[in-house]
Amino acid sequence: MNEITISDILKYLPYLLPVGFVMTFLITWLVVTHLNEIERIVAWLYRMFSWINQRFEYGNVATNIQASVNTISEEVDRIVPGVLPYAMRIQWAKNAHDIETVLENGDVIVTMDYSRNWDRNLVVATLAYLEIALLPMTRIYIDETLRKATDFTVARQIFTSCINRLPMNFFIQNYIKPEIERDPQLRDDYTILGKLQDAGFLSRIFLQQMYYFGMKIYPSIPDEVNYQECHDFALFLKEIAIRKIGEEVTLNFIRSKIRMSILLIASGSTKVYGIKPYLRRVKINLNRGIEHMYICARRANNISLAKQVAKEGEKANQLKIIRQHNFLQIIEKEEISAICIVCAMNLLTAPRHKLDSSDIVYRLLEEHIEELNVGQIEVITLSREEGIKTKVAVRSLVNGIDAINCCTEQERLKSIETALGGEKIEFIKWSNDPKSFIIASLTPMKPNKAIEVSTNLEKKQAIVKVDGEQAKSLALGIGNQNLNCAMQLTGWQITVKEIHENEECIQT
Repeated sequence: MNEITISDILKYLPYLLPVGFVMTFLITWLVVTHLNEIERIVAWLYRMFSWINQRFEYGNVATNIQASVNTISEEVDRIVPGVLPYAMRIQWAKNAHDIETVLENGDVIVTMDYSRNWDRNLVVATLAYLEIALLPMTRIYIDETLRKATDFTVARQIFTSCINRLPMNFFIQNYIKPEIERDPQLRDDYTILGKLQDAGFLSRIFLQQMYYFGMKIYPSIPDEVNYQECHDFALFLKEIAIRKIGEEVTLNFIRSKIRMSILLIASGSTKVYGIKPYLRRVKINLNRGIEHMYICARRANNISLAKQVAKEGEKANQLKIIRQHNFLQIIEKEEISAICIVCAMNLLTAPRHKLDSSDIVYRLLEEHIEELNVGQIEVITLSREEGIKTKVAVRSLVNGIDAINCCTEQERLKSIETALGGEKIEFIKWSNDPKSFIIASLTPMKPNKAIEVSTNLEKKQAIVKVDGEQAKSLALGIGNQNLNCAMQLTGWQITVKEIHENEECIQT
């Protein structure tokens, strides 16, 4: 047999390289996509050789814990990206009296002492991991008790997923029971979050809104207002989670940072009225500045209707479907199929710039308008031609309160204008409909004088055709000051054209 020479190998090398690349790619793909399964295989190998050296036993325990925790954390982060973004890695240390955790290269490294009690190792490592990994940008804005209850509730999900569930017994006896006996508030918060978990709201709604909360407020300094808003939101969700059929509960939560709504779909009322009432509710939510809406339903008929409502809302350009969760709710120990469709509201006239609460006009409004201070109405945006005119867009946050009437009450209005040196102030009703908002912004021109409004949403340009020269004059103002103020208020480039009402005009 002839010997294989180097030249022979070099001759076939171009054919072998692609095979090598393919094999490398496949191995890399398997490692990345099945990391937890590979960790379990590694743990098995460690266990096989643990009789040789104790280090193999340490490796077995560490990789098993990592696989258990990382499997659940990946599932949670898949449902709500950003909630548990880091993987866990364990390092054993001799005489580690205090557990140390550090974020390094996208992993949370937990350094701890080894125990022959596997349940203790899992529980201690998990709680240390969650203190850094769970809601990393939001944690400091949640009060200590609710934060600990959140960690405990997510940890419970991890421990109950273990095959024998024995870690849960260790967790209850050594952490839950002594902690809630010592702190009644922790007991209450842990119970609340347990109700949310049973209803399927914990990760899909509560943790997601907490994530959005942190994204908005980070890196500001936490205060009692932050703590209270997060705690009130948990209570709000709990009332919906335990709601009985036919029971009335509040479905909107509108605060400074969390602005969301839940739309519960019931087939009984739909048989009579169809889905139009739900679509009207979507429109109302838009005008109240709701940022996210969760369309929820139980059982097959209602789930089908929920999908239809979401589809119609998206078709009407009122909302955008972010994701859809199909899951099982636990209602009085019965598992019921459910759906939660997460939607971002399409706020077409949302202000471009954040309202400055230190602005002199805003401070005067707070001083003289009580409903603004107690959260019944809200200033969305304002624009000012100093010394001449100020326009303020407002909306009501509760039923039965007219935001414009609150702001234009004679004594209040006179006091504000006097404080501004006689500068005229106009209040505009905020609307998510660009055409309505643009027409209202052109006051003192009367809305019925606007014959046609054509808009370009992409360029944020509008052409308003008005009836007659006087209407155009009022819309523009002296030196176009009124128009400039309206454009600053709405964020739209507005052109006003004069026509006569009897001229043929096609609405666009």
